[in-house]
Amino acid sequence: MKPSVLFISASIRSHVLPSLFIADLFADEYNIHYAVTNDILKEIVVKNGYNAFLNSGFRPCIGIEGKYLSEVKKKKQLSGTSQKLFGGMKFMNTEKQNSTL
Repeated sequence: MKPSVLFISASIRSHVLPSLFIADLFADEYNIHYAVTNDILKEIVVKNGYNAFLNSGFRPCIGIEGKYLSEVKKKKQLSGTSQKLFGGMKFMNTEKQNSTL
């Protein structure tokens, strides 16, 4: 059984399409899997012969927490351990530039 490789590229075609070339280079030695965020990207990956599964577009700790919180309509408040770990983190969001958690 071949080991697996998981590709997690940006959620746009211009990032997924070039990664298919890299996947082709690895395909003889590895099972290729893609985490994609929509059906269009999933279709592209599957048509190229690789496994794809839908994944949320949110990546914690890389500056999109504000977008996630605004989409689920929750307050931007952390408590306990989360506050200690992420309390001083700065991030960009649509409501206020460079707001702090």
